[in-house]
Amino acid sequence: MLARPGYRRELVSFATLPCATALIEGAVVSILAKLHFNVTDVQFATIIAAPMFANITSGLWAKLLRGRPKAAMLALIQGALMLLIASIALLPTNEAGAAALVAIIVAARCLVAGMLNVRSVIWRANYRRDQRAQVTGRFTVMMALLLAVVPLAAYFPLNEKPELFRLLYPIGAAVGVVSVVAVAKLRARREQSLLDFERQQHAEPFPQQDPA
Repeated sequence: MLARPGYRRELVSFATLPCATALIEGAVVSILAKLHFNVTDVQFATIIAAPMFANITSGLWAKLLRGRPKAAMLALIQGALMLLIASIALLPTNEAGAAALVAIIVAARCLVAGMLNVRSVIWRANYRRDQRAQVTGRFTVMMALLLAVVPLAAYFPLNEKPELFRLLYPIGAAVGVVSVVAVAKLRARREQSLLDFERQQHAEPFPQQDPA
């Protein structure tokens, strides 16, 4: 019963967030990068490798998130992610714009890594171990399906008319804002105890305990 309000908010989040994050998937952004921004081979490779670069930041995120309110940080990270995605629509289609596109994609991927880090902590706090696999499995399946469908829907119009990115990216970010609002109202159970633990000197980033 205590987990249900948060569960409903996360369902809303996972139903809307992929509409934005799908636009930075390689299948979508690679079309934009090659056809409209004429990126170099090195820049193109950097865009494709961006998820791997982001994985390296996981340790940094763990330190950054220590002792900070988890839901608030999740909303902040997602809000920054929406701004980055929307800003792609403003880029000029020249060498400077190509460089900025690469930087935005890498930065956005790093924010996604941070989002996954903080979300795992919230899940650990809000759902018992016997619930967690089932609940997170539903979220993962929903997001995987949307991340398969949305890039496909965006691929064809961008392939035919790459200039449509100035419309698609703000729309995707606007839908993603619904997710930001949903997670802003999310709460981690026993968060104060969690934060006190994290703030202890030499404490592990997150306690390995399940909520009662």
